Amino acid sequence: LPSLIIVGIYGRLELRFSSQSVLQVSYFPGLKALCQAGKLPDFRVAVSTPLSPDEDGTAYQLYQEFCRFLLLELKAMSSRSDNPIADLIFLSARKRYSTNEAFDSTIVRAIVKSYDKIHKRKGRTLKPEKVHSAEKVQKWFEEIAEKRLINLNSPLPTKFFEERFKRFRKFSYNYTTKDKRTRQLTRDISRLDEIFDDYGMSLEFREMMRKKFNEIGELSRVCQPLSRDSIEEIRKLLNQFNKISSVTIRVKLKKILAKLKLSLARQQKIEDYLRKIEYTTVEPGKLYRNELIEDKRLKAKFCPAINKYLDKVEKSFMKE
Repeated sequence: LPSLIIVGIYGRLELRFSSQSVLQVSYFPGLKALCQAGKLPDFRVAVSTPLSPDEDGTAYQLYQEFCRFLLLELKAMSSRSDNPIADLIFLSARKRYSTNEAFDSTIVRAIVKSYDKIHKRKGRTLKPEKVHSAEKVQKWFEEIAEKRLINLNSPLPTKFFEERFKRFRKFSYNYTTKDKRTRQLTRDISRLDEIFDDYGMSLEFREMMRKKFNEIGELSRVCQPLSRDSIEEIRKLLNQFNKISSVTIRVKLKKILAKLKLSLARQQKIEDYLRKIEYTTVEPGKLYRNELIEDKRLKAKFCPAINKYLDKVEKSFMKE
């Protein structure tokens, strides 16, 4: 059987004997951390590169998370007439197909089908059939991972939310100059009225606003409770953009952004306090479990000659 199935099933069994299986976010800590930082790796490479606990240490734990996540999602996609997990097992057992062929005709096929279904339902402007299957697999992974692991019950930490909000604040607008050249104009959200006053409600401006509505919707889904009201106020204000005066928009935005800044500062203090409590109540063995395992693994694999040399240097240093 493919390693991803064996490791995924083993990881599921392992959770049965631990206390970490209450919420999804609690048993996908590594995957959630990558989602928060916006640094998810290439999904196919992540699940198709077998790792072992002895050779790869804590990297294996992350690999196990990827495998478990994939099995759970494939299980949710499966039906009596279409079961990609069973198909993969069958094709692997026959040994007539390469690993890539079996992966493409089962897992990739199921993910692409799910991606097309989701995007057609959402009415995205880019037609799913125009996107390459490899890109669909990666986009599906990024969207599903964030949906499962970052939400109202498990919002983004303040640091990562602020980074996303800073990106949201930048409004980029393409416009045509008098000499018919296309230029790009970038303004902060607090100066959005300037673009509207200069260029009006053009098609380009409407498209930019549509994208920002999608972004603010995502922000409201992942923000901390203290920031939710401010984000909702911004969304409502953008919705009334062509109905109220530019001066009113500017004044209201300024007040909302100031309020949001205070909320984020307060939220950060709460997070710092809770982190401090956690560090003082959790046993060091649990808190630094991964680091201790990795250190033990490296010592076992370390070159003996280097170890002897380092011991010698250490003794010399201690004498001095």
